[in-house]
Amino acid sequence: MALYFFDMIDGHDVPDTEGREIDGGLARVRDEALEDAREMIADAARIGIDVIGRRFEIRDEQRNVVLTVHFAEAIEPEHSVSAERSSTGHSGQ
Repeated sequence: MALYFFDMIDGHDVPDTEGREIDGGLARVRDEALEDAREMIADAARIGIDVIGRRFEIRDEQRNVVLTVHFAEAIEPEHSVSAERSSTGHSGQ
């Protein structure tokens, strides 16, 4: 298992000081970040707060950023930043 820190970035950065151990590589880390983002979006929506502009910067044990997950990806995966980067150039029109 590897230790990862999920720092939340939203203009008032919230560093993860404890981290969590995750097995399964970056794909599993990304899945957990998306799950967390969905929960935070739902909780915030219940009280009328928009958190869709937030993102997680995920750091490894050496505190190097290894992954960035935007909250928007949790609700619109087909329009995610990573999907845009891997786009084949097809506009869908």
